[in-house]
Amino acid sequence: TLKNFYLKDIKDLLRDPGQWSQMLLLFGLVFVYLFSVKSLPIEKVITINMVAFFNTGILSFIMAALVNRFVFPSFSVEGRSLWILKSFPVKIKDVFMGKFFLYIIPLLLFAIFLSLMSNYLLGVDRFIYLFTFLNVVTITSVLVFLGLTIGMIYPKFKYSNVTEVSFSYGGIMYMLISMIYVGIGLVLQAGPVYIYLRSKIFSKALNYGNYFIIYFVFLLVSVVICYYFYKKGKEAIANWE
Repeated sequence: TLKNFYLKDIKDLLRDPGQWSQMLLLFGLVFVYLFSVKSLPIEKVITINMVAFFNTGILSFIMAALVNRFVFPSFSVEGRSLWILKSFPVKIKDVFMGKFFLYIIPLLLFAIFLSLMSNYLLGVDRFIYLFTFLNVVTITSVLVFLGLTIGMIYPKFKYSNVTEVSFSYGGIMYMLISMIYVGIGLVLQAGPVYIYLRSKIFSKALNYGNYFIIYFVFLLVSVVICYYFYKKGKEAIANWE
C-alpha cells in the first residue's frame, strides 16, 4: 500500500502538464538569475563575498517559493483519500518521509546547482563557498520539511486549480514562516561573516571555529522548528474529518 502511494505521487508529478510548463518557465528564470549574477558590476573581493552572503538569502526565498508551489499542496492534493490510510497498518510518518524524499532530492540538487554556479560566476573564496553550501543544504531541507508539515496543518481540499492551494491562507502562512526562518539564519550568521570580511580587509588570521559554533546553533534551531511543526502536523491529520 505504501509503495503504491509513493508511485502515485511520482506519476501525478510526471503526468500533470501544468507542472511541466511551470518547470520550463523555472529553467528560463534560472537562466535570467545566473545571467544577472554574472552581470553584476563588482570587482572587489570583499564586495563579491558580501554579495554572495545576501545572494544566499535571495536563493533561499526562491526555494521557498518553489516549495510553496510544488510541495505545500502535496497533502491537499491527496484530499481525504488519506483517510483510507487510517484503516491500513501504515504510519503517517512513513507517508510523510516518502513525500519528503520525493521532493527534497530534486529541489536540493537544484539549490546546490544554483548556489555553486552563482558563486563560480561571482568568484568567491573558499569560506563563502562553504558557508553557502552548508546554508543551502540546511535551509532547503528545512523549507521542504516545513512545506509538508504546514501543508498538513492548513490543507485546502476544495479548489479548481492546484495553484489555488499555494495562495490559500496556509500557503501565505508557509511563506511568512519561511521568510522568518531564513531571516533568523542569516542574522545569526551575519556576525561571523562580518568578522571574516574584516579579517580579509586587515589581513588578520581568523578562527573558523567561531563560525561553526554559530552554524550549529542555527542547525539546532532548525531541528527544533522542524520538530514543532511536525508534531503540529501529525495532530492536524489526526483531526481531519
